[in-house]
Amino acid sequence: MSPPRFPYNPLLATGLLSFVLVDYPPLQLRFASDKDMVKRAEFYPLSSFSMYSTFSETPFLVFITNPAGQKIAIDSSLKTHASELKKTYELQLKILKKQADRDGRLTDLPLEMKATAGRRTLELLKARPSVRDFLASQPDPRLQLHEIILSAGDDGIERREQQVAEL
Repeated sequence: MSPPRFPYNPLLATGLLSFVLVDYPPLQLRFASDKDMVKRAEFYPLSSFSMYSTFSETPFLVFITNPAGQKIAIDSSLKTHASELKKTYELQLKILKKQADRDGRLTDLPLEMKATAGRRTLELLKARPSVRDFLASQPDPRLQLHEIILSAGDDGIERREQQVAEL
């Protein structure tokens, strides 16, 4: 007869730990018990999910505007996700960085390389049928890709924003 096992399911425990809210000050740990709390528990970059456990010293974000400078809702208008857009742009930057045999951070690459990566990203985005449908309804079908770089400054968080590509 085998010894009794502790009723422990690692997947369940991992799932429970993924929905812990950490609030401070004072330090409080709470399990997410309703829908709104779960949304807060899953909010990047303050997430308990391991895939978000390492952060760059200079994280960056991307967003899309039309030529008039109005932001375009990536989820509802372009039918994609902001995270997917950022990952595509980041991949294009990594490819160019490797081809140029450069060291350093992606955020420190010259604007020419960022513009090439941005154009490639916009080409891939505009090839999607949902994006083509959206652009067909717009007076100007061009899209602009912008990059925001966040870094620690003397007075807190510094934000640098620039347009990197238009297509």
